[in-house]
Amino acid sequence: MTDETELCVSHLHGLFIMPVIVLIIGIIILIFSYVIPRSPIISFILPFLMILVVAVIIIGVFLLIRAVIKAFTDTLIITSKRIIIQKGFFCKKEQDIRLECVDGINVDLPFFLRMSGAGKIKIYSVGQRKLKFGPVSNPKNIRNVIMKALDAQRQQ
Repeated sequence: MTDETELCVSHLHGLFIMPVIVLIIGIIILIFSYVIPRSPIISFILPFLMILVVAVIIIGVFLLIRAVIKAFTDTLIITSKRIIIQKGFFCKKEQDIRLECVDGINVDLPFFLRMSGAGKIKIYSVGQRKLKFGPVSNPKNIRNVIMKALDAQRQQ
C-alpha cells in the first residue's frame, strides 16, 4: 500500500524449551541405561528402552528443527495502515487486517511463556476474523504499538 510506514516487526520468540527438554530427557535415559546394573529384568527391558530413547531423540531433533525454522520465518509486521502476519518456509502464507477493521487485541500470557518474557497475541477484526501470532517477545509492547497506530489512524 502507498503511504505505509513500518512501525514494528516481530518474529516468534526463540522458544526452544520443549524440544530441548525432550532431547535432554532422551540423552539422560540413554546414559542411565548404561549405568544401571544388569539384572535379568533390566536385560530384558533394555532393548525396548533403547528403541524408546532413539525415538525420543529423533522426535526431539525434528521438534527443534521445526521450532528454529518457525522462529526465523514467521513474522508480525505492524504498519501505519495494517497488521500483516507472514508464515511458512516452503509454502508462504500471508494474512493481513487493515487497522480500521481491528475490533480488539488479546494478549495471552501462559505461565511458562510469561517466565521467558513471551506471550501470544490474538487480533480480532470487525468481521469476526481472528489473527493469532505467538509466542512473541514483549507482547504487551506490540499491543501498545498497535493501539498507538489505531489511535493515529482514527485521528486522520
